[in-house]
Amino acid sequence: MVESHYDFFLSHPSAEKPRARQLYGALANAHSVFLDEQGVPLGASFSEVIRSAQLNSAITVLLVSQHSKQAFYQGEELVIGIELARANPLKHKVIPVYLDGRPGVTEWNFFGIHVLQSVDLQKVGDFNAVADLLSTVIKTRKDPRVENRHEHLIEHPLHKFRRDAFVDGDLIPKSLFDEFGKRFSSLVDQQLIIRDANSYRKQADQNDPTVKLIQPHRIAPAMYSSSYDYWFYVFEQARIIGARMLAALVLSVPDIGFEEDSRTQRRAMLESIAVL
Repeated sequence: MVESHYDFFLSHPSAEKPRARQLYGALANAHSVFLDEQGVPLGASFSEVIRSAQLNSAITVLLVSQHSKQAFYQGEELVIGIELARANPLKHKVIPVYLDGRPGVTEWNFFGIHVLQSVDLQKVGDFNAVADLLSTVIKTRKDPRVENRHEHLIEHPLHKFRRDAFVDGDLIPKSLFDEFGKRFSSLVDQQLIIRDANSYRKQADQNDPTVKLIQPHRIAPAMYSSSYDYWFYVFEQARIIGARMLAALVLSVPDIGFEEDSRTQRRAMLESIAVL
């Protein structure tokens, strides 16, 4: 079977099939788009065709609603999309499209997608507007000289937090130092988390060369102090830089596995430093 190459792979919960068809119709005239009911020929292996289509797509478009929480196959497609994007960011991208409004930073979270730049259907208007935005993204990826007139409509989660607003240290729960310390005690793990947090922070303001980041070389490695103390000083740097850097650090680490009290305190802190 000859593999097809697609601009967009549409991932959706079964309950959102009607709205997936609307977006497919808005995109299909100008782009190659994979939608399962349109792209799987009779007699073919459903799972193999879908996997091949996603592997050979430029962008996984994730249609997100409350139904996504129970959508097992969409969860798998998200994991595959993120793996593809991490392996080659220039070749693959994952863009969530929130069908019923983007949840707040502390509301339900589908497999950690709050860290991805996204599109809010309710804000842009209709599926033709979503298609226009996605079309510009694909054109920009193919030719960087193409101006992305709609870039401001792709929301970055960190824009919910002020850029350089100093955060009061009393707002940061000590349980976070414990949770980070237990999970990331080796020097390699610590450096990787800080690198991810800094990368996430830069992503939020890509065109600003003045963005301030955590400087790990200014912090004594955990081998010279406790892991708890190490993360205390990392959080100190982040809060002094500002709310957006602190949020980038916290959101870079999913709270899966945290104690319930720690998760509650984490959510409360993020709510307290978010721009209302």
